[in-house]
Amino acid sequence: MHETSVSSTSIALAWTASTDNVGVTGYNVYNLVNNTPAKIGASNGAAPSAQLNGLTPNTAYHLQVTALDANKNESGKSAVRDVSTPPGGCTQPVCAADQVGTDDDVVWGLVTLPDGTILFNERDAHTIVHLNPSTGAKKTIGTCPTCRAPTARAA
Repeated sequence: MHETSVSSTSIALAWTASTDNVGVTGYNVYNLVNNTPAKIGASNGAAPSAQLNGLTPNTAYHLQVTALDANKNESGKSAVRDVSTPPGGCTQPVCAADQVGTDDDVVWGLVTLPDGTILFNERDAHTIVHLNPSTGAKKTIGTCPTCRAPTARAA
């Protein structure tokens, strides 16, 4: 077994395919935690590879692989392969939120412009506001007289 790529939150593995008298149908990947195997991944079908995602940055993993056959029998575990994820920053779509301004009205229709500034509509005041997140400066640039807050309907 060897790693084909490693990031702060993922490890891609590959290994030599196993053989079995009834056919190998897949593989399981285990991490040894205090000498106890914990399943952390599986192959996509019978391919001798796996992608482990959602891992913890800057962590040592002690990986083993088993093969599964068509009768759901699981082989013995492979030799341990030690792989460490490097330290890393956030890899999620949203990692933090920074407050760039305040308003006493409900903000609607927020859009980021190509220059990094923001336009939004104030629901109750019906104004269109331009916000510079770098400075916090806000400027009313227009109104939306036909914009109305939703009203309650009679039952």
